[in-house]
Amino acid sequence: MGVRRHPADSTPNTPLASHRVLVVDDEPTVAEITRAYLEWAGYEVTVVLGGMEAINELRRGLDLAAVMLDTNMPTPTGWDVLTAAQTIPNAPPIIMTSGFGDAARAAQEGAAGFLSKPFIVADLIAAVEAAIAGRVSSSG
Repeated sequence: MGVRRHPADSTPNTPLASHRVLVVDDEPTVAEITRAYLEWAGYEVTVVLGGMEAINELRRGLDLAAVMLDTNMPTPTGWDVLTAAQTIPNAPPIIMTSGFGDAARAAQEGAAGFLSKPFIVADLIAAVEAAIAGRVSSSG
């Protein structure tokens, strides 16, 4: 996937940056690290720490380009949020994240992608770009 760099080493060349990404994780440290990486790449980021807050953000109809959603959260879980999002018109693509290897389930349940924790910056940015590019190509 190319050279792995620390965010402080350079500025990314991310053509799809400047979109808003919703980060949902019940672990504040993980959420803030994810936010920092995405902002470094040029994305606008909103962070929420729970499933109900995520559902509320999705229902608000904000101009979200993608969602990074942890699978393992207290009720509602990330899977519950994914299911709820599928009933919301024009919901953004959702990338599920987990340290427990649920990639097959994510694909089966309609997620736009899956990212194993811990992830590196390059993989995070690639997953978000792929989700956004998939949405753009399928809607246009």
